[in-house]
Amino acid sequence: MKTEKKIKIAELKVIYRPGETNIVTSIHKGKCIYSGKTLQHYLDQGCILCTWDEALESIRPLEESKYVTKFIEITEEAYWYALEVLPPERWSRCYNAEFFRMSEYLTSNITQHFVHYKKRYFSAHKRTVATERQNLDEILKLFFE
Repeated sequence: MKTEKKIKIAELKVIYRPGETNIVTSIHKGKCIYSGKTLQHYLDQGCILCTWDEALESIRPLEESKYVTKFIEITEEAYWYALEVLPPERWSRCYNAEFFRMSEYLTSNITQHFVHYKKRYFSAHKRTVATERQNLDEILKLFFE
């Protein structure tokens, strides 16, 4: 019986197309691990071979400019619809406000965040590392100063 060696993430290289917000595929031993296409096939299409970390270094700033937004004011109805359409993630009450984020992500670790503060409702696409305090501080600056 032949035992297959498990592939470690650190051993994988990825194919990345500069300027895009996703990794095209993973390469192991010169071939795509899913389609079997060769590395050269992707290089001929303008892609580059790099590590996961190198690709993510290029992707993160692109995601920031393309997907992360400032808070906008929304209606109470839009807030409640978002709260009830899917189970909320990280639903909490603190700083005299109510916070939650969508459990369905836009991309990477970016999802829509919602805040109810002083009978007003707000929403923005943020990374999941954004804290309630950071979100409220942004709202205070944008809408209450």
